[in-house]
Amino acid sequence: MKIKKTILITGGLGFIGQNLVNFFVKKNFNVHIIDNLSSINSNKSYLFNKKKVKIFKFDISDNKKISSFLKKRHYKYLIHAAANFANQNSVENPIRDMKSNIQGTINIFENINKLELKKIIYLSSSCVYPSKKNLFESMSLRPIETPYAISKYSAELYAEFYSYYHKLPINIVRIFNTYGPGEKAHKYRNVIPNFIDLALKGKTLKITGDGTEVRDFTYVEDASRLIFKTLNLKSKKLEIINSCTGKQTKLYDLAKKIIKLTNSSSQIKITNKFRKWDKIKLRKGNISKRNKLLGYISMVPLEHGLRKTVKWYKKNL
Repeated sequence: MKIKKTILITGGLGFIGQNLVNFFVKKNFNVHIIDNLSSINSNKSYLFNKKKVKIFKFDISDNKKISSFLKKRHYKYLIHAAANFANQNSVENPIRDMKSNIQGTINIFENINKLELKKIIYLSSSCVYPSKKNLFESMSLRPIETPYAISKYSAELYAEFYSYYHKLPINIVRIFNTYGPGEKAHKYRNVIPNFIDLALKGKTLKITGDGTEVRDFTYVEDASRLIFKTLNLKSKKLEIINSCTGKQTKLYDLAKKIIKLTNSSSQIKITNKFRKWDKIKLRKGNISKRNKLLGYISMVPLEHGLRKTVKWYKKNL
């Protein structure tokens, strides 16, 4: 079948980025990737259809390279997923976080402003929200817990500026705790791959808190489908949409599920040692707006998604 559409995905070699690339290839898109190889996932071997995927290795914080790159190409669709991930990393490296997440985003918007794109998706984060169980898109925000939270929200504001002032067709998707095949354990990565890695090695799963912390875990394929649907919204008005399940899971219960699925002898240790920046006890998204704009999206149940993730992880230890 002849490919009719080309999409540019920044950060396409990161965890979510790689899953997006493969998703859009299956949707018969030609995919171009900009990535600086900073993600620990991008250092692993990635298998893409070389006829449909092209990789360009440079940093979006370099405005000259972004400008030169986009002058030579004409895209109709863009997903801006590149970011310096995530909270602890930003606390240790706030300047690098700012250059990637704020300056890099401005560079992207400033240069694509010269193109006639049909749709732009900016991937934000649930970290812009306060500690609540009913997080909806129009609520008042003032994220100050980490440089990452600040930079992701700042980029949202720039997205709104470019949408309003330059009429760029932008939508914002706020990514909640996303997991699935393709993400390896690392001190800067999410809790699920770290717990799976520890469980498979028979090591203790340490919870930096009391275990009652609530998160909204979303399977990466579901996030990809939601982003695809958001890309196809015909409204020119900027929309902000939660990528979440609307269901909550306590971290202690998550640890138990992973130990069971891995048949591990690992123990769970409640440390009650909260990280200085981690003041979010509750985080569960509201899906009302998502369902209204995109229609009902069937989400993979957590245990099923964890089973698929564990299976992938065993093959990639």
